[in-house]
Amino acid sequence: MVKKDEDQELVASFSSSTVSDVEYDIIKELDTIVDSMEKSLDESDTNGVRDKLPYLRHLINDLEEALSGDFENLRYRRFITKKTL
Repeated sequence: MVKKDEDQELVASFSSSTVSDVEYDIIKELDTIVDSMEKSLDESDTNGVRDKLPYLRHLINDLEEALSGDFENLRYRRFITKKTL
């Protein structure tokens, strides 16, 4: 869901629907966005933000550990939209 092309495809696929229901994994979404941020930082070499990435990854790992086993179902959220005609 992070890449622009994927976002456009997602929007296009739901444009003719009246109800959209998408389930996503919070951990994977956080990992994907951190990877994207890291790539952007490599290109622009922005100071300050890069120093915070290891801590953000640490928090993601802690969250992943907390939401495993019996609690794994808590990792998933649903994104529901309703389009009125």
